[in-house]
Amino acid sequence: GDPSFADLLRATRRNVLAGLAHPDVPFEHLVGALGIERDLSRTPLYQAMFALHTHGLVTEPLPGLDAESFPLGWHSARCDLSLDLYEQPDGSMDCFLIYSTDLFDPGTARWITDRFLHLLGSVLADPQQAVGALELLPPGERALLDSWNGTAVELPPVTLVDLVLERAAAAPDAVAVVAGSTVLSYRQLVGAAAALAT
Repeated sequence: GDPSFADLLRATRRNVLAGLAHPDVPFEHLVGALGIERDLSRTPLYQAMFALHTHGLVTEPLPGLDAESFPLGWHSARCDLSLDLYEQPDGSMDCFLIYSTDLFDPGTARWITDRFLHLLGSVLADPQQAVGALELLPPGERALLDSWNGTAVELPPVTLVDLVLERAAAAPDAVAVVAGSTVLSYRQLVGAAAALAT
C-alpha cells in the first residue's frame, strides 16, 4: 500500500518493539534459521542500517578523576551504509553516515545525506501525507529529472510488423536478430516470416 508517513512510523515502532522482545537471539542463529546463503561480499540479512542511540554517556562524576567524552571515530563500516543518530541532552542529534569506501565515494555520501535531509523536511511539512508523495529531491533536481524524462513522442498508429517491414525496406542487409551464433538480416527475417506464414 501507500500509507501515510505517520502510519508507517507507528507500524515500524510496533515491529521494532516486537523485535526488541528477543534481544538474546545470536545473529548467526538468525541467519541460519532464515536459510540465508552467505556471501563474503556483503553482510547477510541487511546491507543498510539505521541506529538511534537514545542513551547518553554516563555523566556522573568519578571520584578523583576528571573525565570527558570524545568521539572514537570509525575505521571500518559495519555494513554497506549506516546512519547513526545520537540523542544529546539538549534534544539535538549528532548524526553520522558511515559507508563502505569500496562502494561509495565522499561525494555520493554527501548526496545521500542531502537527500535524506530534504526527505526529513518533506516529512515534517506534512507527516500525514502518503509515503509515495514524499519529496526526496529538491525542486531544482526534480525539474531537471522531469525535463530529462520528458521524452513523450507522438507515434503513428503502426504495428511492430509494420515497423520491421519499414526497416527491412530501408536497410535490408542490416542485422535484425542475433541469437547465439545465428545472425539474421532484415531481408532474411522477413523471408523466414513469410515462409512460416505460408
